[in-house]
Amino acid sequence: MTKLPILARNVCHLTDARYFAALEADYIVFNLDPSSPDGIDPMLFHGIVDWVAGSTIAVEMAPDGFDQKIHRLSSDSTSNPQVLQLDFADIQHAIPQVDAYIINLSPDQASEENLQVIDATFPKAKVYIQCELTSILITTLLSTFPTFGIVLLGSAEEKTGIKSYADLDEILDLIELD
Repeated sequence: MTKLPILARNVCHLTDARYFAALEADYIVFNLDPSSPDGIDPMLFHGIVDWVAGSTIAVEMAPDGFDQKIHRLSSDSTSNPQVLQLDFADIQHAIPQVDAYIINLSPDQASEENLQVIDATFPKAKVYIQCELTSILITTLLSTFPTFGIVLLGSAEEKTGIKSYADLDEILDLIELD
């Protein structure tokens, strides 16, 4: 279990899906947009989700929001969760009453001051920060904004069923409970 909520994106194979489910990610998001380089075939998606339990499964489809910057993510479940993705500069355009927000921050936007703006804009919403995760940012999230989550990205397998998660080890060391 982790100290920060996790939303996993760009999940395109069973290895990532099971890994993020084991981390108890709140959401595991599959991209079903056929025009996206990270998109996967819907049949593969259905085959993968049959092997994953514990996390909310959601899908990312072609943009249908304002200015092509919001991606609607929806699940096959009856609750139909919605997660909106916004760049930090566009948070004033946020649509209320969704399940969660993904806020994209560039490295120069990942400051405590901007996190306070996000917190004031979304006081009761689930917020997941997508940016380059540094130990300083993670420490700030843990100490000042513990309700915020982080976005972790899936990536290609070395071979079917074989993948190293060394790139996530430092982040996970900081956010895992003992």
